[in-house]
Amino acid sequence: MWIFHGRNARFASGVFPSEADGLAWAAQHRLSGSLSEYPVGDRLLRPGRS
Repeated sequence: MWIFHGRNARFASGVFPSEADGLAWAAQHRLSGSLSEYPVGDRLLRPGRS
C-alpha cells in the first residue's frame, strides 16, 4: 500500500494500491509531499510498543 502525505499535512492525504496511482493522484491535484510504501498485514512497531 502506498500512503501520500501532503507537505505540511498533519495526517495522510491518500492511500493507494500502487505507486503509479498515488503519483497520478498527486499530479492531478497539483500536490507536493511524499509517497511511501508500507507493508500490508505487517506490524510497523515492535512488540511491546504502542
